[in-house]
Amino acid sequence: MISPNVQPASYFQRKGFVSVADGDAIRTIKDIAETFGLPLAGHGSIRRGFGWKGAAVCPHRPEIVIWWPAEGNKTGGWINEFLNANQRILESNEDHEKSRLHVEARIDEHKDRAVFAKEHSNGMWYYRFIGLFKLNIAESRRTCKAVWEKIPNVDRFEV
Repeated sequence: MISPNVQPASYFQRKGFVSVADGDAIRTIKDIAETFGLPLAGHGSIRRGFGWKGAAVCPHRPEIVIWWPAEGNKTGGWINEFLNANQRILESNEDHEKSRLHVEARIDEHKDRAVFAKEHSNGMWYYRFIGLFKLNIAESRRTCKAVWEKIPNVDRFEV
């Protein structure tokens, strides 16, 4: 695995994109918001009380949701499983009905995801860009989990 290239929002804004090959990583959710121009306050804010929402629509690419999942974190019963060296992500809830409704909402939404996986290295937490993912609708319905698969040969995302 490539060492993480953890940088502030201003670095990626100057660079113009994030890249899997470069190991690009962003330190905090607030930095992700600043990098992509996500609202931090007011209508449509990514804030939820004292915490953060788990994802947000990208302002300059509304067909893409920017998502920052953490593997094994069961916030609100939500479970994210990273499989096959981050080529596939399973997203579900311990409550089967919540999971089913979430899958149907993601199918109706028709949006791909730019994924920043929460990782830990050398005493530091950060969000590494791991690529763009597309929902596998048939597998999602079959398993009652949102099954996200990495889109091949798409390893960068414009800021």
